[in-house]
Amino acid sequence: PAPPAPAPPAPPVAPSEPPAPAVPRDLRKLSMRELGTILKETALDEDVINGLSRWERVQLVTSMRAEEEAEVAKGVARRAEEEAAAVAAVMAAEEAEAAAAAAAAEAEAQAKAEAEMRAAAAEADAQAQAVAAVAAAAAAAAAAAEEEEKEQEQEKARAQANALANEQAVSEAEAAALAQALAESKAEAEAAAAA
Repeated sequence: PAPPAPAPPAPPVAPSEPPAPAVPRDLRKLSMRELGTILKETALDEDVINGLSRWERVQLVTSMRAEEEAEVAKGVARRAEEEAAAVAAVMAAEEAEAAAAAAAAEAEAQAKAEAEMRAAAAEADAQAQAVAAVAAAAAAAAAAAEEEEKEQEQEKARAQANALANEQAVSEAEAAALAQALAESKAEAEAAAAA
């Protein structure tokens, strides 16, 4: 059997044109005059508008409406972006304010901690000075007691010396009296012997 004939080559594909915008149903109900009135708002000359067919007028008005809607959509998107930017700015300001408040709170806490540390150091210094004063007073009292004890010992030694001196004086007086008595006895004995 004969081989099958090759398939004919496919025809070249023409570049596709952008699809025409969908025609709203309300535009189809408009008359030629109403469509022309709408198109007078554009930059088209009246002669050009009069030369358009009904379908061309409908397509042109549809394109105009689509462009207007696109502009409205762009405006809405632009306003949304502006609102988003405003919200972002407010959030950034709030974050900055919160950061500033946190920094202020941290600085206040640090200052409070430093003040408490200084107060504690001052209190410890005062306590140390008080302890030193008590120790100095105790040392002074001990020195005074030692000095008083020394004076008492010296006074006692002087009293003992005076007592010894008095005893010696008494002994000397007794010895002198005894010597005088012996001398008198000797004199009496000599007198008796002479008689």
